[in-house]
Amino acid sequence: MILDVKLGNEVRTLRFGNYALMTYNALTKTDAGEIKEQSLEYTDIDLVCDITYSALKAFYKVKRQPFDISIEQVSEWIDEASIEDIQKIILTFSESVKTTEFIEMAQKAMAIDNTEVDSKKK
Repeated sequence: MILDVKLGNEVRTLRFGNYALMTYNALTKTDAGEIKEQSLEYTDIDLVCDITYSALKAFYKVKRQPFDISIEQVSEWIDEASIEDIQKIILTFSESVKTTEFIEMAQKAMAIDNTEVDSKKK
């Protein structure tokens, strides 16, 4: 999923998908597909900064462009971003996570079906 938002006085492209989610998990030290639990130390805005950074990095990776944006820069941009853009980021991230969950459920279902087919072959 692609989203263009104004960050740091520029329109930047975010790419939400498996690479962004894996980058988020590495950044937050969470398990694959897991979202870090929010607390006093990890707030909603921290989540938005982390998912924005991850989606930016994913876009650059797919486009094979050098990535020279720091998490600190992204934090400053999110601090100055409009509420509308922040809401778009959260919504797009949520939709991409749902898509990933559907894919995982389908893969599990296919594995069950394949197991049943294999057992019937014997």
